Amino acid sequence: MRLRDLIRKFAISMKSMSLLLLICFAFLAASSLPAFALEVIAHQAQTQSTAKHLTVRELRAIYSLRLKQWPNGLPITVVALSNDSILHNDFCKKILRVFPHQLKLGWDRVTFSGLGRPPIIAKNKDEMYEIIKNTPGAIGYIDQINKNSESSVIPVLLDGK
Repeated sequence: MRLRDLIRKFAISMKSMSLLLLICFAFLAASSLPAFALEVIAHQAQTQSTAKHLTVRELRAIYSLRLKQWPNGLPITVVALSNDSILHNDFCKKILRVFPHQLKLGWDRVTFSGLGRPPIIAKNKDEMYEIIKNTPGAIGYIDQINKNSESSVIPVLLDGK
């Protein structure tokens, strides 16, 4: 009987330990998320096209000025914040996975070679929202979108990496 009781206690303690370990992993995973979520937003004129769902690769092509028009033929207007903006830095590093200065070098190369237009640089996130709201084909990013507002700005869902 004694051996059986020891085995039973050991099994119970192993279950408790595995549950504790699972809780620790869940906490670590949650704490590694960014402090705030970035949302990619676009003008609603793209709702007939694939702009509601973009891959990170497509978004990177848009922000590197290689993808110049939406599938429906509407030209893409890239809107960004200045390089010294924390939100821009987070967008570049966490979403596009490039450094802001690398993105700017690419913009300069495309612009100075005459192959494309530079992005519109907004002073702040409110100005970015207004530019996107008033510019068909525009795309940008903010830290939070007002879901209740009825406007021409829609969130873009990112598929895959």
